[in-house]
Amino acid sequence: MTRATKAILAILLTTSTPVLAQQAQSCPELNDVAAYDGDPHFAPLSVTPSGHILRRSAFHEVSQFSNTETVLLNKFVSRIRDRGTVLAMLVPPPRGVSLLNETDFNSAEADRDDRQNQASWSEIAASYDLIIQELVNSGVVAPNLLDHYLAHNGPDALYLSNNTHWTPTGAWVAAQALRSELSSVVALPELNSEFEVVTTDQIDIDGNLSSVVDTICGTQTGPETVPANRVALQSGGDLFAAAPSGIDVVLTGSSYSNGGGVDRFFAGDALSYNLQTQISNRGVMAGVSLTSIEAYLSNTTELPDVLIWEFTPEMIGGMNEGFWRQLLGATYGECDPTHWATITRTSTIPADGTINARSMGWGLQNVMQITVDGEPVPAIDYSIEVDGEYVKLSMSRILDRYPSEQLPDYYRTYLGGVNGSNPTGVTLLFSPEMSGRNIQLTGCRLP
Repeated sequence: MTRATKAILAILLTTSTPVLAQQAQSCPELNDVAAYDGDPHFAPLSVTPSGHILRRSAFHEVSQFSNTETVLLNKFVSRIRDRGTVLAMLVPPPRGVSLLNETDFNSAEADRDDRQNQASWSEIAASYDLIIQELVNSGVVAPNLLDHYLAHNGPDALYLSNNTHWTPTGAWVAAQALRSELSSVVALPELNSEFEVVTTDQIDIDGNLSSVVDTICGTQTGPETVPANRVALQSGGDLFAAAPSGIDVVLTGSSYSNGGGVDRFFAGDALSYNLQTQISNRGVMAGVSLTSIEAYLSNTTELPDVLIWEFTPEMIGGMNEGFWRQLLGATYGECDPTHWATITRTSTIPADGTINARSMGWGLQNVMQITVDGEPVPAIDYSIEVDGEYVKLSMSRILDRYPSEQLPDYYRTYLGGVNGSNPTGVTLLFSPEMSGRNIQLTGCRLP
């Protein structure tokens, strides 16, 4: 059975909201980017005949890693593995190709006015396959969730029609897929008969996409109602007290794992049952996945047996060289003079925000650590000099989407060579409004 045939069967078994589709047909403003009040993040939206709302990114291929990014990815995976941890990545499949069969998807694409950079159903599916294979080749446990989604033949939808996120059923299918892949490298117990999966009363989830449609078109779309799977013991008592797997598992990720401070899609329940252990959920409140895993790694000296990192395909486009250097830097721990050869410079940020740190001998350093007034800052731009050429990079966090007490008060980035040459110079570029603040810059080198 081909993927396209599986997609048709899966979609015939899901629910939809055709009423919204009928309302949207008389709303040409959806194709007008100017109608989105200066927020092009969702613009322009499409409403399919089945009532599913798709944003612009649904019609784009999944970004691929450059050679430099692949090298840094492999270094990152090796660092985690060397610390005795199995790294797993959950990448929810592209929403458009998961919701629609090939014919309906390509038809919806043809109706859009912004045809630039759009791709077909098959092209998007293939680009997802490539990125999953890249992760697997690096040593990550990464199930191909598109295959599992298209093979799903249950009655419940795996993605919300009015919201960018997966449903609790979608999270459950992902957890089942991860168990299947993870069981080959981690000893997992059988699913215990003491446990039962309890389908709760149906829950209502407001739509972050339908709310935009309502604002532009004057419609009144209600919340979407979906079932949710929880996990319980038949005999009562503490969850997993009867037959725990004995493995320590931490989940980091985006709002798919933790929406608004609450696991509203029950991803933690799904993983806890399928891995037979209690999950420590460190997902962020919304949006960006890097803040979650980077903050966790920066504040943790002992990693768990299994570290799960969930991120969406749209986030891959932002996983550039600076991203991977920052994430890799977080795996090295704080620059401790008892274990590192260090050099430290304290300065005040000048009026133009530029600090040239060339004199610190970066060719000998592995990691650069930056502290500004001993408190978290949203971003630092910098450039590194390699073989006489400068590469502009950045470090960043979204501070209001993660508990402040768990955010490190410093940035740390990896400065080792990628393609043979180590950097010989570093220039820091702060915004002018940060002038006058105190900065401590530390270069660290493993002995």
